[in-house]
Amino acid sequence: MPFIRRDQISSEVRKPYEGTYKTQLRQALTNPGLTAEQRKCIKDQLAEVGKPKVYRADTPPKPGAISFQEPLPPRKILESLKRADLLVIAKRLRIPTDGNKAQVIDRLLSVTHNGG
Repeated sequence: MPFIRRDQISSEVRKPYEGTYKTQLRQALTNPGLTAEQRKCIKDQLAEVGKPKVYRADTPPKPGAISFQEPLPPRKILESLKRADLLVIAKRLRIPTDGNKAQVIDRLLSVTHNGG
């Protein structure tokens, strides 16, 4: 299934949906039962509406993200990744990055399945 990045959608199309989302968040802020932490989370979400997401190395990975501390996913999932993403994983695991995509996948799987 192809993915559409946020920047591929024109701002005229995004604007009404972002406005609706902001309205929902502002409405949620009126709930008197919110804790301070929940209120802060909603305000943070409100501040992020319409801005591109920035992923930093010091933020914890989202649920379902590939973690380098966990075993690598199966070959089928690795094959669905772009070569550039595979190279990032290989470099992080200190595995040689030369060769084509299939060779990098083979190297990743052989090193991680043999205990490094």
